[in-house]
Amino acid sequence: MVSTGTPPPSSAASLGSYYDRLAAWTTLVRPLGYGGGSEALTVHRALADPRAGGRQTRTRVHDLIAERVPQPAEPRGLDAGCGLGGTMLDLARLMGGRYVGLTLSAVQQRSATEAVARRGLSDRVEVCLRSYDSPPAGPFTLVTAIESLAHSPDPARSVTA
Repeated sequence: MVSTGTPPPSSAASLGSYYDRLAAWTTLVRPLGYGGGSEALTVHRALADPRAGGRQTRTRVHDLIAERVPQPAEPRGLDAGCGLGGTMLDLARLMGGRYVGLTLSAVQQRSATEAVARRGLSDRVEVCLRSYDSPPAGPFTLVTAIESLAHSPDPARSVTA
């Protein structure tokens, strides 16, 4: 993740604004080589990937989820803090099913929704501008929250929600 020089704020509104600014900053500096992961729509750290001959990839964490999480016949996933949508798009490819992504950033929601449409998944993947502390009605068979709980003012409440 590229730092904008200021720490992320804790309120939902200011956190959404922070991610809007971060998305704009990342887009601006990407031509200079910053903001890796754009091709995978993630900000994940690259991990050694045996499927890529040991080369580091930003989607290795998705492979691990798909390999190690029990898979129901038709997964229904919630990505709490979906950002640009990379995780749920990759899980939809790897596992099938339906996914809902939640983000506080209007910029990230727009980018993720465009990525969903480009991949022809609009009928299975939805991106919502809302807090993961008030998710849509479940049940969900898979919930991911990669890096997002670090921004919760009350992680126990977020997990309970």
